[in-house]
Amino acid sequence: MSVLSSNLKNKVDVYGKMPFTNELGENDFKDTYIKSLFVWILPATLTGTTATQPTGTEYSMVQQRVKCRKRSIPDLSKDIYFVYEGIRYDVQYFQPDFKEDEYWDILCKAKFE
Repeated sequence: MSVLSSNLKNKVDVYGKMPFTNELGENDFKDTYIKSLFVWILPATLTGTTATQPTGTEYSMVQQRVKCRKRSIPDLSKDIYFVYEGIRYDVQYFQPDFKEDEYWDILCKAKFE
């Protein structure tokens, strides 16, 4: 466990959808900063996709694996995303680390422009 804890060296900001009432009195959701925490970002695959947007900007989509403590994000869901060094990591799915049962294994999709 101490070896894994020493690898939590990437400080990310966590964002999620929070409910609010808009100016029309309707219930809506907006992306809100939740907190910062330390995670371990690993490459999930060595493949990715590249494409060109209509504006001419080329980008690549890759999958990354993020490991964090379960107690850091007790209410983890798919609408949460991480921001690390200006890059957004959208959660695709997650599962508990069955070996230690103290960490989340989260598969994220990152878009590099």
